[in-house]
Amino acid sequence: MEITKMKSLYKCLILVFIGSILLFLNYYFSYSRRIGNTRFYLVETMVDSKNGKPLAGLYYKPIATSGFCGESTPGFPMIIYWNDRFVISKNFDGNNPEIIEYVIINLDSIEPNYGKMNDIHRFRDEEEYYTYLKQLKISEADMNQTDNHIVWWERLF
Repeated sequence: MEITKMKSLYKCLILVFIGSILLFLNYYFSYSRRIGNTRFYLVETMVDSKNGKPLAGLYYKPIATSGFCGESTPGFPMIIYWNDRFVISKNFDGNNPEIIEYVIINLDSIEPNYGKMNDIHRFRDEEEYYTYLKQLKISEADMNQTDNHIVWWERLF
């Protein structure tokens, strides 16, 4: 009888240990996601969409000790494009899929120590946005792309 109690206790301790590790890994891997090889991150915010999923904001991380710095733009990134020169964010309000702002950030204009961004262009009009892209001689089709999801398993469900 004493041996079966010890086995049950041992099994419970193992389950608690594994559960704690899984909860830690879930928190660690679902808080933020790096955008390619840039220093930009999608970071989980305290705002949920109408279907209950947390929305992410686009932030710049200059150094590990100071944390994330954000660029003040309306809405949340729905689609993010990037290459070695630019990060482009198409923002929506979190509930309606309509784009409310287009943000183009020149990566060469960012002060690496403080994250201050000197060359940011914001557009509310889609035509003006595409005109500016033509001036820069870049195309969305030639850039890397991601969406607002942080954790990989969200796409499975």
